Amino acid sequence: MGDSRGFVASIEASLAGAETRAHRTAVLLVGIDGPRRLQGWLEPAAIETLGHRAGCRIASCVQEEDGGTVVLLRADAFGVVLPRLRSGLQARAAANRILATLAGPFGPRIGIAIAPCDGRHALVLVRCAATALARARQGDRPTYRFYLRAFATSAASSSPLL
Repeated sequence: MGDSRGFVASIEASLAGAETRAHRTAVLLVGIDGPRRLQGWLEPAAIETLGHRAGCRIASCVQEEDGGTVVLLRADAFGVVLPRLRSGLQARAAANRILATLAGPFGPRIGIAIAPCDGRHALVLVRCAATALARARQGDRPTYRFYLRAFATSAASSSPLL
């Protein structure tokens, strides 16, 4: 796990490689509700441990099969880069694995953007994934949402991650 600059650099590297090999790149923003819900109930160190465990679980879902990168962006949000995708179905499968492994105390919501259809630059993809995450958080249960251009006409994420 790293910082937001490392996340953007990872997206840019994946985009550069995807263009030369005709692959797609997916950017997932994973928001977890666990740390926010538990503030005031647990010590900060325990909340940090909870976030670390969530990050480890997310990494186990994407690194082996998809070669993905996971970055802690905030205490309650992670960025995931999935390089070398053949289709959006692989991003959907990764999102389903993340939802399954974080079920229970974490309350995950996931926003997904895919290059090149949603954008060709890292910050554009992050913005699209943040908009999709805001849509996913409107529901009352863990889910994922792919970015749709129709979302762009509605309010974007109220709290930028980068």
